[in-house]
Amino acid sequence: MKTTIAMVGPTGVGKTSLLAAMYNEFQPIVIESGCTFFCEGGTKKALTDRSNELKALASGKKMKIANDVGILGSQEKREYDFTLGVPVEKRTVDVQLQFVDMPGGWYSGGGDYKTARDILANSDVTFWCIDAVALMEEQGEYHEQINEPRSIFDCYQNAASTLPDDHWIQFVLIRAESYLRGDRKRDELFDRFHKSYEQHFSQLKHLMHSRKKTLGGSVSAVQTVGNVLFHTFDVDENGKAKAVFRRDASKGFSPSGCTYPIARALEKGLDRKLGELIVEYERQFLPVLVQRLLGYDITYDEIVAVYDVLIHITDVIEDEHHIDL
Repeated sequence: MKTTIAMVGPTGVGKTSLLAAMYNEFQPIVIESGCTFFCEGGTKKALTDRSNELKALASGKKMKIANDVGILGSQEKREYDFTLGVPVEKRTVDVQLQFVDMPGGWYSGGGDYKTARDILANSDVTFWCIDAVALMEEQGEYHEQINEPRSIFDCYQNAASTLPDDHWIQFVLIRAESYLRGDRKRDELFDRFHKSYEQHFSQLKHLMHSRKKTLGGSVSAVQTVGNVLFHTFDVDENGKAKAVFRRDASKGFSPSGCTYPIARALEKGLDRKLGELIVEYERQFLPVLVQRLLGYDITYDEIVAVYDVLIHITDVIEDEHHIDL
């Protein structure tokens, strides 16, 4: 059983950092629930390398973001594979999660624009990742340049006819450390998000509704490092901006809030898949042995058991920095 999560957003916004922090935060919660959560191969190496970079940033060894921000088109898509293992009676049911990170240039009408549309169409959930610093600082002067909301919206619009029904968009405000230290700043962050993205989301909902489909979503703010605060922008002679941060010496490496997006992805993506399978099994009403002989990789009872564990995991994750749309 597999759930695919497409990750959209500008190159350099911190999508890999989000996954690294998410993995480190989410795994202990899953283990406490009696399940397993792991990655291997290229995914594990990429996330381990990024975790080490984030810890170096938190320690003050690296205070400037090296990645160019903005929409770039020179990279290939990257896939990150995880396995959630749920023990059910005498065996473990593996739930596969694949995150597909699409290069920013794919949204801009380049040669891979159709590929981006197809990836969205085949995803169960999408993460729309947004640089919170660009959204908030300098009155949003660099928001359009860095976050490219119009290009990404156009890609969604192009994919609307092929997006699965009951699709879920999880907006993720990354690099939000400077804005989660008090209610006023947090409220200002979400207010700025609504002003910049509410119209896009409403239009997408209308498009989906016109095609007899539904679209849901929520927004969450995350801290992938925890102790770095925005300092200034470095702007080159071409007007391209890079964010520079300062370290809060009173705190160490302390990412937070990164489990909420994956919890919603599990809840929405797997809930839909499990629901479809349950309807199919109820319609056929096949006994367990017949289900196995016909090649089903999971039985009705196992579906129900996985669903119950999923609900338990998502229930234990609480985060105040999110709003349903």
